[in-house]
Amino acid sequence: MTTHETRIPSLNLQTLMAWWQRIQPKAESAEYQQWRRQFVYDRLSLTLWVILFGFSSQAGIALHLLFFNPGQFNADVITIYGDAAVGNLMRQTTIVSMVVLTLLLVGFLWIQRTQWARRHPEALFWHCHCR
Repeated sequence: MTTHETRIPSLNLQTLMAWWQRIQPKAESAEYQQWRRQFVYDRLSLTLWVILFGFSSQAGIALHLLFFNPGQFNADVITIYGDAAVGNLMRQTTIVSMVVLTLLLVGFLWIQRTQWARRHPEALFWHCHCR
């Protein structure tokens, strides 16, 4: 036997169980879980306000272009697409999408105020971020 041979440790059930216990995460305290839940809830609230601000800005620009400056909108559509019918389709699509997004945002803001959202902010947070 040479001096450079390595001995492979035997793997038995006790060794594996000891290793498994070492890599398991420690149990989280109730205080930490409450802090984490509150943190996610606060972050969800901040996220919804940022979305509200961004959506309001975009909606204002869209409303201005579609309703207060329709001549410029139609001229731009004809210049880009060569067909005024595209402008009407874009106008209808924008209005429908703004209504749907407004309903979703109001729904999120309403749900965020419920007891369920206070108990399960992670579910609402991920749902809000995955859309």
